[in-house]
Amino acid sequence: MTYLFLLVPLVSAFLGWLFCQWGLTMLVRQLVANRVSLADKAGQFAAQRLEGSLNLEEKLADPSLLDNAMPVIEQHIDEFLNVKLKEEMPMISMFIGNKTTDKLKEVFITQLRQLFPTIMGQLAGNLKERFNVQSLVTKGLTDQPAAELKANITKAFAQPAARIRMAGLIGGLAIGLINVLLFWLLGSAAS
Repeated sequence: MTYLFLLVPLVSAFLGWLFCQWGLTMLVRQLVANRVSLADKAGQFAAQRLEGSLNLEEKLADPSLLDNAMPVIEQHIDEFLNVKLKEEMPMISMFIGNKTTDKLKEVFITQLRQLFPTIMGQLAGNLKERFNVQSLVTKGLTDQPAAELKANITKAFAQPAARIRMAGLIGGLAIGLINVLLFWLLGSAAS
C-alpha cells in the first residue's frame, strides 16, 4: 500500500468543505435573487399573524379602556364647565349654577360612553388601513440593495454556516477514512 492513500481523507475532507461552501453560496444567491417573492410571503405571514393577535377594533372599543380614562375626562369636563366656560362667557355663568353644571357633566359623560365604541372602532379601522403590515414588511425587505442584503444574510448566518462547513469537512474526512479502510481491506484480501 502506498502512502498516497493517506491523501484520500484529506482530499475528501477538503471536497466536503468545498461542497458545503458552494451550497451556502448558492443558497445566499437564491435568497437575494428571490427576495421580492420571499419578502411578499414574509409580509403575508406577518400580516396573518398580527391580524389574529392584535384585534385593534376589539381592544380599542373595550369599555374598560373608557373606564380607565374616565377620571381624566371628568376632570377636564369639570374644568371646562366650572372655569373655562365662565372665563369665555361670563354672562352665562350668571345663569348656570352647580346643579346645571352637574347635569351638563352627566349629559356629556353619557354621550361619551355612547360615542366612544363607535369612534374607537372607526379609529382602529383607519389605523389598520394606514398600518398595512404586509406592505410595510415587504417594502422593508425589498428596499435594501442586493449587495447589502447579501452581506447582511452572510453576517447573520455566519455561525450556522461555519458549522455546516465544519460538518462537510468532518463528513468528507470520515468518507475518506472509510475509503482508505476499504482500499486497505480489499488490498489485504487480494494479497
